[in-house]
Amino acid sequence: MRKLFVIIFFIPFIAFTQSKRSTDSSSTYATKNIIKLNLSSLALNNFSFTFEKLIKNKVSFVLGYRFMNTTKLPYQTTFSGLFNDPVIDFTNISLGNNAVTGEFRFYSHKNMRGFYIAPYGRYANFNLSLPVSYTSTTGGISVTKSATFSGNISSISGGILLGTQHRLSKRIVLDIWLIGAHFGGSTGNLVTNLATPLTTQEQQALQLSLGNIDVSPYKLTGTVTSANSANLQSSTWFGLRGLGINIGYSF
Repeated sequence: MRKLFVIIFFIPFIAFTQSKRSTDSSSTYATKNIIKLNLSSLALNNFSFTFEKLIKNKVSFVLGYRFMNTTKLPYQTTFSGLFNDPVIDFTNISLGNNAVTGEFRFYSHKNMRGFYIAPYGRYANFNLSLPVSYTSTTGGISVTKSATFSGNISSISGGILLGTQHRLSKRIVLDIWLIGAHFGGSTGNLVTNLATPLTTQEQQALQLSLGNIDVSPYKLTGTVTSANSANLQSSTWFGLRGLGINIGYSF
């Protein structure tokens, strides 16, 4: 992981050096299409591809697709520290997702080169399995149990991305996402169905845990619906884009 951060740190300098060596001749960079693979997303078990098409001079359109097979949440300790939520068991979260992103890029140089600002929109779907712990007390004895909530969450959001793109050669392109963020809404219902009915005390304990979930800026609202079931509903959504290292082929 440390080696990955070292590579990411030095790539902007390599790209800058390459861009200084290149000429500004339009004929040198006459291609209008680029297909790219996001290398850094592979560290998060994601596969991310983009297709970029030059529209006019310094403007392009990018269509991206990302998918991740359902697996254990990567970097569990990091996520646990970010949210600091005691009732969610981050070590046993399972996550899968796919997303489609469309963006317009406005470049500082012609032919899709240099720094860019990119307003974008994204539709994403997440397959999520989320364990929530709750503690009930009966006869002076406290017992902690876990209920696993599973289901799908869909989100639609919009945001802004800043980045820089350079030609390493006539055909090979390096695209670096510097920093970006998106915000929007989400819908989804995570449900737990328990084989053994909860006692009144256990239902109250589970409801208390659901009410204490804090994963801001995301919002999950939980309700115990019966002795055998409960749900979590999603509303707001937030995401970050950055430190994305994409290698591309232009044609």
